[in-house]
Amino acid sequence: MPLTVEDLIHSKKTIIVLGAGGVGKTSTSAALAVISAMSGKKVLCLTIDPAKRLANSLGLDALPNEGQLISSQFFQEQGLECSGQLYALVLDKKKTFDDLLKRHTKDPKNLDRILNNRLYRYISTSLAGTHEYMAMEKLHAVLEEEDYDLVIVDTPPASDVFGFFDAPDRVVEAIDSQATRWMVQALSTSGRLSLGLLSKGAAVLLAALSKITGAKFMQEIGEFLLDFNSLFGGFRHRAMMVKGMLQRSDFGYLTVTSTSPPALFELREVQRRLTERGLHPEATVFNRVQLPPAPYDSDELQSAYRELEKNHAGINVLQGKLQEAYDDEVHRAQIDEALLSSEKKHAMPKGTLLVRVPLMEEDVHDLAGLAKLGEALLKV
Repeated sequence: MPLTVEDLIHSKKTIIVLGAGGVGKTSTSAALAVISAMSGKKVLCLTIDPAKRLANSLGLDALPNEGQLISSQFFQEQGLECSGQLYALVLDKKKTFDDLLKRHTKDPKNLDRILNNRLYRYISTSLAGTHEYMAMEKLHAVLEEEDYDLVIVDTPPASDVFGFFDAPDRVVEAIDSQATRWMVQALSTSGRLSLGLLSKGAAVLLAALSKITGAKFMQEIGEFLLDFNSLFGGFRHRAMMVKGMLQRSDFGYLTVTSTSPPALFELREVQRRLTERGLHPEATVFNRVQLPPAPYDSDELQSAYRELEKNHAGINVLQGKLQEAYDDEVHRAQIDEALLSSEKKHAMPKGTLLVRVPLMEEDVHDLAGLAKLGEALLKV
């Protein structure tokens, strides 16, 4: 188990970042990628949940489906030095699915039939679960074909993320369903839909569907399944390889949350479901934590008050307001620390690193802000 986030980014090949929406998960993923690249690594930040804001902070109009290099000049313009390389991409599920078929289909005619089939166009763009599975495929392809030192994966919000983990099983189940086998059986001899080859019950069902959807569309469904069935052995094998990838020792899991009750509830659910799958979060990042302010009688604060006394009337009223604000920060810091201590003791899996990221004065919106956030992540 890593002792620090720095140990984590140097000991793993892939880090999967999980968390609720709105807790800074995407910013945390990007910050890890930025700080790792600045340390000399070749890093890819792969985001499954499209984020226009992330593209802008990295100096891009949009994130492509293939890794795009963030120029060293862009780092320099923001006062940063990058001794490594930072790449970024956002998942394009349709293109990823097309590329997967091209790898598995040897016959160009079969490939054209599948790509132009209405059912395939629906599956590759709109079917529930396709996006998550294609994210897994993209990650598998990146690790298999590219030579990144580290891949940071920004997953969908916690409410959707386990579709990402379960997608290989769901895709295989859908392809190997009883309905699929019926259709393939009906087409397997002539290439045309033949209800006579099916059991009486299956034939009646498909005949009824033909009346509802139209025989031509049912034929298209059958042809798609027949073409796709020829790929199924390799596709099933690859889906299981993709699933097994998540258990590799060079994969790390990092959860992101805040101290708000809804975020903590989702954090516990994510950790529970990870544990059910035999996975363990190496670290949990608590974003926007109120840290204790500097002591009220510190030289820095007293010097600021003396300057105020020289230049402003009514300093006593102002100083009273400052005292109230200071006391409020102390109180919020005590509440946050109590929440974190309780979470670590009673809810977090044993051995998980707890990382406090302080509430920042400015929102993270550019590369310099991501680098600053990355530095905060390393300070444990």
